[in-house]
Amino acid sequence: MLQQPRVAPGTLVVAAAWQWTGVGVAMLATTAVFLAMAAYVWRRRGGSAGAALALVLVALLLWAGTYAAELGATDLTAISRWGDVKYVGLVLLPPAWFAFAALFAGRGSWVNGRNLALLAIHPVVMLLLLANAATHDLVRWYPPEAVADPDAVAEPGPLFWPHLVYSGVVMWGSLFLMVAALVRASRVYRRVTTVLIVSLVVPYGFNLLYNFDVGPFGRVDLTPFLLIGS
Repeated sequence: MLQQPRVAPGTLVVAAAWQWTGVGVAMLATTAVFLAMAAYVWRRRGGSAGAALALVLVALLLWAGTYAAELGATDLTAISRWGDVKYVGLVLLPPAWFAFAALFAGRGSWVNGRNLALLAIHPVVMLLLLANAATHDLVRWYPPEAVADPDAVAEPGPLFWPHLVYSGVVMWGSLFLMVAALVRASRVYRRVTTVLIVSLVVPYGFNLLYNFDVGPFGRVDLTPFLLIGS
């Protein structure tokens, strides 16, 4: 396990040094876009589906904002801390997306206490694993040489892969729930369904390239930026 500098318990290290890169600035701009979208949707939510969509956007802005901070930090302690906090948005997104999809599809009865409690298990477990030093590296860890790398990227731990599969199943299942509702409503919406599918396929594809460390795509996760178009 990589030994990192000691910090006070509960302290969020911003960074001992900071760097601004093109991708970092782009991710910060992405955060601002998601913030504006979330505020706009919340003011005009009109019902449960609108509130769920606002929650989806909050998850995305948390993901993008903390990732921008992770990209900007140059010392490993801050990089690691921001990378951990990023998971708040990552684990909030699937249940929020499910709630929005179910309400959008007219399946409001699915968004009940029992289902939401079941969907909350995964986020709580993941965040507890990351918060505990003894289990942290089961989700993500850094090789020893990362100490000297201002652009260090975490390696996936063994429990990261079940998280990736679970998130994919919930996200894609929710998308197809929406697609089925649109197709049933009218053939006119078939073009809309195609756009919906493509809008998730492209970011998800890049996310897989990042997580599987494929070529240059393994250095930066463009998923939050690409999700703006969805």
